[in-house]
Amino acid sequence: MSFKLLIKFLFFNNFSFMRLLLIALIIISSIIEVFSVYAIYPLVSVLFDINTINFDNKYLNELNSFLTSIPKIYLITISFSLLILNSFLLFITQLFIYKYVYHNGYEISKSLFTIYIRKDLIYFAKKDKSELVKNIINECQRFIDGIMLQIYQAISKFIPIIFVISLLLLIDFTISIFSIVILSLIYLIYFFIFKKKIRKISRDSSKYLANMHRSLNEAFNLVDIIKIDEKYDFFIKRLNQSINDFKNYNFMTTIFSMSPKYFVEILIFLFFLFFFIFSYESYNLINYLPILSIYFYGMVRILPHIQSIFHSYSTISVNYNAFSIISDQINSGSEYVIKSDCKIFDNNQQFTVTLQNVEFVYDNKKKFKFNVNFKKGDNIALFGESGSGKSTFIKVLTGLLNPKKGKIEVTDNIGNKLNYIDFKNSISYMPQNINLINDNIEKNISLQESISKQEKKMIFTILKKFNLSDFKYKLSKTIGDNGNNLSGGQRQRLALSRMLFKNSNILVLDEIDTYLDRDNINLLIKYILKDKSKTIIFSTHNKSLLKYANKVIRF
Repeated sequence: MSFKLLIKFLFFNNFSFMRLLLIALIIISSIIEVFSVYAIYPLVSVLFDINTINFDNKYLNELNSFLTSIPKIYLITISFSLLILNSFLLFITQLFIYKYVYHNGYEISKSLFTIYIRKDLIYFAKKDKSELVKNIINECQRFIDGIMLQIYQAISKFIPIIFVISLLLLIDFTISIFSIVILSLIYLIYFFIFKKKIRKISRDSSKYLANMHRSLNEAFNLVDIIKIDEKYDFFIKRLNQSINDFKNYNFMTTIFSMSPKYFVEILIFLFFLFFFIFSYESYNLINYLPILSIYFYGMVRILPHIQSIFHSYSTISVNYNAFSIISDQINSGSEYVIKSDCKIFDNNQQFTVTLQNVEFVYDNKKKFKFNVNFKKGDNIALFGESGSGKSTFIKVLTGLLNPKKGKIEVTDNIGNKLNYIDFKNSISYMPQNINLINDNIEKNISLQESISKQEKKMIFTILKKFNLSDFKYKLSKTIGDNGNNLSGGQRQRLALSRMLFKNSNILVLDEIDTYLDRDNINLLIKYILKDKSKTIIFSTHNKSLLKYANKVIRF
């Protein structure tokens, strides 16, 4: 576990005024906490009318003289005011820590999603989708609660510990050093005994989460088979095993974090018990009550802080692999970006697209090579059986897959190169599989948070074309998970409406006859395949659709 990388990631990647303000607030509250601890001494002395003890430190003696010269009522007021102020500042500090950590932590979730969504399709083909969801939600949450929050909590506890210990050292150096050494040894011994166990828990925690996500996704994706074949027990047992593993992980994490606190408390109480038993007859303990009060109250203040730091360290240790996962994903986010000094592409102008010796190779070594050219206004049918390369060609053309070799060029009618990125962004694409979002009809078509009046009129026109005029009055209606509140035909026509909403002159449709029924294919032919004003590329293995193309490319 490298704390150096973690600290660099959290504190030195960028400047933050809020971070500096938070550290300043922690220091101020720590100073007030020191005064609140020392305020116990004159308060107890005055309340019990005890003569103050002379310290070896002259500054403390002078401070004592000054405080005990203050009228009792004022001294009591000042002491309790310091205690109240200390509690208030601690509360404000904690609020500030949580606000700062959660704000910055969830920015990491958004960054991770942005990185994933910009990856090419090969990345998604290789990755388990449940793993990506786990990284964005669970691993980021573990990083926020288990690392970021714990580090700032540890800082907020460590600074007051240093200040309070410094005060105790000034009062009695020997007793303070003895107490610090004993406490440190207890925590160090405990940590080294369970060090390997904590690391193992850290390694296993992400695996348990991944198994839970995978079990749930598999069950929900196969719910129809589960119900028909009555395979409930099989999937319930798979999930139960994952839940039991994760339950044990949480239990062991809690045990490792909280146990030292109780051992230390028992030892402290035993120390004071034996001290009073053996000192009761020998000393006039009432005269030592003020100094004992400082040590007791000081321990009461710093012991939870020490325990909190140990808890933070243990929590960071068992969640460190969440940081490893997130930092690796973020560092891999920077990808090659195509830059072009070509002329801007306008899909209203004349153009020619050429794919010359373009190759794409899948991991299974299956290779496809394309030599194709087409121009504006062409209606191109890609014909062939499943697996022949039609979809691969479309994904390479649209930039969803990056070719291994060859070049793709877009030129105008006099041979000037045009910007390929602009060309890709001008395409309106309909994939093989229809996927809808669990939102209203308007957002499913536009994929925008809000639309203009002109865009709304465009949606009405498109809906009318595809016999969805009744949706005009239901634009705000939520369609359910992947459109499960719609019929199969409505889902198909809604997907076609989404493609036309972009209002592009270049339409690309992948395997159109696999997801459209006969009625919707007729609408597709009428409003898309027969449209001579657009450049259309569609893949199919249905020979009856080839007559609508002016160019057929066989695979």
